[in-house]
Amino acid sequence: MNEKKYKYDVAFSFVQDDEPLARAVNDLIQERAATFLYSKRQEEIAGTDGEKTFATVFGEESRTVVVLYRGTWGTTPWTRIEETAIRNRAFLEGYDFVIFMPVEKGATLPKWLPKTQLWIGLERWGIEGAASVIEARIQQAGGEPREESAQDRAARLKRHIDSETARNQFLDSADGVASALKAVTTIFETIECRTQEITESTGLSLRTKRVESGIELYANEGGLAVEWHYLYQNTLNDSYLSVSLWNGIPYRPERMFIRKPSLIRQEQFNFDRENTDMLGWQHQKQKLFLTSEQLADHCLKVLMDYVHQQHMRKK
Repeated sequence: MNEKKYKYDVAFSFVQDDEPLARAVNDLIQERAATFLYSKRQEEIAGTDGEKTFATVFGEESRTVVVLYRGTWGTTPWTRIEETAIRNRAFLEGYDFVIFMPVEKGATLPKWLPKTQLWIGLERWGIEGAASVIEARIQQAGGEPREESAQDRAARLKRHIDSETARNQFLDSADGVASALKAVTTIFETIECRTQEITESTGLSLRTKRVESGIELYANEGGLAVEWHYLYQNTLNDSYLSVSLWNGIPYRPERMFIRKPSLIRQEQFNFDRENTDMLGWQHQKQKLFLTSEQLADHCLKVLMDYVHQQHMRKK
């Protein structure tokens, strides 16, 4: 029996918001494998029946399929077509050809997907690790990724340099500062919203207060200060977000204390843009990149972990 020949080694399915991430993963493997990324194949798609083309790519022509999954995948016009093609193909072949990659925290995979199905957690693997898993799956499915040539490597290096140049120009611009300010606002508003939800659902005594440079979060056992520091309107140089945990109300020079609070821990984050074009916050000392919503959750967890530790010590 002749082995089936495929036009593509891998096809990526994703909602529009995740195109930067799809492009970043695609960039790591496109020199060694035939990939289908619709934005890279526009000339092939132009003049064709788009619905039929996408159904054929995901249902027949791709050796493997990678789904960058979030809750809205399968609800947009194109991903709905791709989901149907994947499920129809799985009915005949099983699900071995598809890999799911959740791209949002707490994403629940589709109920129709077998629990044993391979999925890639980006937080654990990272983009490069995800690319390696995809290449391994291509080989398992009978594909033969080719060796990257010096010219291929040079082309990939040039794309990386161009991406890094664009990133630095963005961070050193008024648009970058405006994006950072918007992200800071999201953090503060998310902390307020989450605090209210936690208080109402659990009864824990948490409260927030806006201060001049940020927001403070209080519990009976301690406090957390989240403060945005920046100096310029047209560059993010020397700017950072500090998260400091105290054993009482956070210290400020203008406040009067009977006993001055002690600083328990402090972290600093820089506003940044990943090579996926995702905006977020890079920890200054750890390999940790968080969206604004994730950073807000991180702040709440830091304080609640401290509260838990204090309660355990009292036992």
